[in-house]
Amino acid sequence: MRPLSCILLILLLSACFSPRGVQRAELIRADKETAQVRLTGHIMLDGACTPGPHWSLEMHTDTGWIARVPFPGAQMLCGAGSWSYRKEVFNLELGRWDAYHHPRDSGPLLPGTYRLVFMAPNGRTKRTKEFDL
Repeated sequence: MRPLSCILLILLLSACFSPRGVQRAELIRADKETAQVRLTGHIMLDGACTPGPHWSLEMHTDTGWIARVPFPGAQMLCGAGSWSYRKEVFNLELGRWDAYHHPRDSGPLLPGTYRLVFMAPNGRTKRTKEFDL
């Protein structure tokens, strides 16, 4: 194995098995289009060229919480895989991601109670407080 390959493998393994995780996921505000959150901790990123946190949106139903916008099955390969943040504010486009994951005829986000979920590289998750739309 080449030295650079070894270094990348070590970085990947240390991120995957790191005990660090998402320490805080504070909801600042939310509406049908966007949510603003403040994140602290080691957070899995979406891997895009302009990276943002890897997130999911859960909706409360009669049977419990369901993933309205589930975590993507994989990360994109353009950007970093994870990053440590301290009180970093992100604006998440809820309406755009909901439209991407559901057919156009399903309409916008349904009125209800939601929460956002963020994932650390070690797979541990942190949820925001619940909010109504």
